[in-house]
Amino acid sequence: MTTEAFEAVELFVPLLTRELKLRPDQVRNALKLLTEDNTIPFIARYRKEVTGNLDELQIGTLHDRFQYLSELEARRAQILASVKEQEKLTPELEKVLRAADSKQRLEDLYLPYKPKRRTRATLAKEQGLEPLALLLQTPDTTAEQAESWLAEFNASQETAMPAEQVWQGARDLLAEAISEDVGLRERLRAWLFKEGKVTAQVTPEHKEKPGKFQDYYNFEERAARIAPHRFLAIRRGEKEKVLRMSVQTSEDEALARLRKRWEQKLAPALKEQWEAVWRDAWV
Repeated sequence: MTTEAFEAVELFVPLLTRELKLRPDQVRNALKLLTEDNTIPFIARYRKEVTGNLDELQIGTLHDRFQYLSELEARRAQILASVKEQEKLTPELEKVLRAADSKQRLEDLYLPYKPKRRTRATLAKEQGLEPLALLLQTPDTTAEQAESWLAEFNASQETAMPAEQVWQGARDLLAEAISEDVGLRERLRAWLFKEGKVTAQVTPEHKEKPGKFQDYYNFEERAARIAPHRFLAIRRGEKEKVLRMSVQTSEDEALARLRKRWEQKLAPALKEQWEAVWRDAWV
């Protein structure tokens, strides 16, 4: 094992030991074998004395989690470098970026600093539709004011845009702003973890084939209660196309939470437009 590989293994041993309920020596020895390019079946079959009798599923789960954590650290380094290059890396931001314990959390924090790709919202901005989006965010805006702005906007264009196309552009701007709301994303994710249900079903082609994932062929458990090693096993089964996993929740409840977060910015007279914004942001 190279020095770099050894340092990577040692960095994650305490966390993997806790998450997967294994002994430190089991984690360390199994990862050593994996980083030396031994296959999972080989380790499970011929290196039991080294790993403390870890089976193929346990080794596979350990492999996947180690890979995830390694990718997380690599991505963290990229993001820190990017924000630093933009001269926007404050001590406070660096602290929260280094503390992020998942790819999702890391990407959420990076959103305000991430170079923008071309989206429907950027097109709407180029078309000059931001003022209409601002009207939608002004509580005392009336329907008549919005229609008046739309008429003036089209009068200034060489070719008038259909009203629905203009409204869609304004909604796109708002939906993107909502989807990039880091605080909202964190609250929704916490809610999904608390209230959502993780389900797994065997794929049709493996239905009659008992195997290492058979405990999850018809599985359902609250996300908040599922043990990390079980969740990782399901993810591995999905990766190997043996299982199909989903997180089930109430769309109505999700939309209600979006409304609550942004309701102070709602123009009641344009509620119909906002309902479409909520759905676009959630999807």
